[in-house]
Amino acid sequence: VSTQSTGLREEFWRLFLEITAADDGTGTVDMAEFIEHVVSLEEEIPYIGEHLRGVLVGEKVMGGSDVMDRETFEKIPYDSWVKIAAAYSYDPSNDPNYEYYYLTREDVEVTLKNAAYYYSLDLDTFVATYQNLRFGSRRVGRELFYKLTQDGETVSWYDIDNNPEVLDVYGRDHDRGDGRC
Repeated sequence: VSTQSTGLREEFWRLFLEITAADDGTGTVDMAEFIEHVVSLEEEIPYIGEHLRGVLVGEKVMGGSDVMDRETFEKIPYDSWVKIAAAYSYDPSNDPNYEYYYLTREDVEVTLKNAAYYYSLDLDTFVATYQNLRFGSRRVGRELFYKLTQDGETVSWYDIDNNPEVLDVYGRDHDRGDGRC
C-alpha cells in the first residue's frame, strides 16, 4: 500500500468518525452523507465527488450498501484507494479540457480570424494555427475545425464570425465536477 493511499485511508477514517460522532450510536453513516461531507471539506479538489461516488458506490466497493461502518470501510480494496488518491493529487493543468479554461474566447477568435483574413484555412493549417495558441491542442483544434466549417474542407473568416456560440466554451470558470466553480 502506498504512503499516499495509506495516509488517505486514515484521513477518510477520521472523517468517518467525525460524521458518526453525532449518530444514533449505530456506528454507521449514510454513504451519500459521507461523500457530501468529504466534498464539502475538500471543495478545492476538482471532481472529488464524482471520484468518490464512482469508487465507493459505482464500483460496488461497499457491497451495494447505502451505509458505511468500520467493517465495510476496512474492505475497501487497495485499487480503490489508489483511485481516490489520484483524485486527491489532481492538477487542473492536466485536465484534457484545460485549454477551454485557460484560453479566452477573444484570443481564440482573434487568432483564427487573423489567420483566415485573406484565405480560408484547410484542416492542417487551421489546427497548426490553433496549436500556436498557448495550450492549444491538436485534438481540440480538430474538433473546433469541424464545428466551424461549412463545407467540411475549409474554415473562412465568415465561418468564424457567423458561429460565435462555438467559441463560448473558452474562458470558463473551472468546473470541479461538484456543481461549484
